[in-house]
Amino acid sequence: MLPRAPRSPGGLSNEPESAVGNLIISGEDTLFALESDPGQAISRDTVAAVVVAALTDPAASNRVVEVVASPSAPAVPRDQWFLGL
Repeated sequence: MLPRAPRSPGGLSNEPESAVGNLIISGEDTLFALESDPGQAISRDTVAAVVVAALTDPAASNRVVEVVASPSAPAVPRDQWFLGL
């Protein structure tokens, strides 16, 4: 079992990140089914990038994260994806 296993992506899209929007990453059970749902879909490429980043970022260790995307979300540098979770 991997100690770093991000999961819970929003609806997967074959579109690139530029078409779907910027990454929104949050802790477990914090993004989905909210009245102000921040995003419904995420690029498969973005999910793959999150998985790869989680393998090398100690801040992702033993974390469950939810990932979606939104065109209105600000871009977050990759080295800050798991900070503060």
